[in-house]
Amino acid sequence: MGQTNYLIIGLLSVASIVSAQNFEGEIVYKVSVTSKMQDVTDMQLSIMMGTRQNYFFKSGNYKVIINGSVFNMQFYNVASNTLITKLSTSDTLYSMNAGKGDDPIVYQKIIRDSIKVMGIKCDAFTIRTKAGKNSTYFYNSRYSLDPVNYKGHRLGNLDVVMQAIQAMPLRITMEDAQFKFVSEATDINRKELDQEFFNPPKDAPVKVKER
Repeated sequence: MGQTNYLIIGLLSVASIVSAQNFEGEIVYKVSVTSKMQDVTDMQLSIMMGTRQNYFFKSGNYKVIINGSVFNMQFYNVASNTLITKLSTSDTLYSMNAGKGDDPIVYQKIIRDSIKVMGIKCDAFTIRTKAGKNSTYFYNSRYSLDPVNYKGHRLGNLDVVMQAIQAMPLRITMEDAQFKFVSEATDINRKELDQEFFNPPKDAPVKVKER
């Protein structure tokens, strides 16, 4: 996998923080991306990353299904603090230690009553990292979560974000030198899910990605 793909995997892991301890079920997000790379168009990036993401949550674990041509699924296991990514083009699973972060936050701010998402008034938590990445998480306390589940998730600074918002975001915007990413909830469904549903495919080859 190329370096750009790994950067996007890291971004997707940030987008995958919408797991709530008391929420079990599915959340559907619409996704839009804008390319800042001269050799990659908005359409190419959108096809690669997808326009829809379906997240499934149970007991702090999550699974995301992506309708992109490159990225297919991600799995996060809270017990092992491991993020596993499956590409659409391969059966190989790529495993990352979510406890390893490399881009510390240099600025953070909370703005009350920022916008409405699905008719729900949201506060906003904005951060900027040392590498110049800007992200904003829009959330409402009615969808609260336990930040303890992410206290070791330094990848994407999720430990800091979850401690600050203590809720699952209904909208996320991220921007760096390569592209802008927007993910916004369109549907939330509570339902019981079997724990086996959150396990990666069995017998698939696994490659460990060291950051």
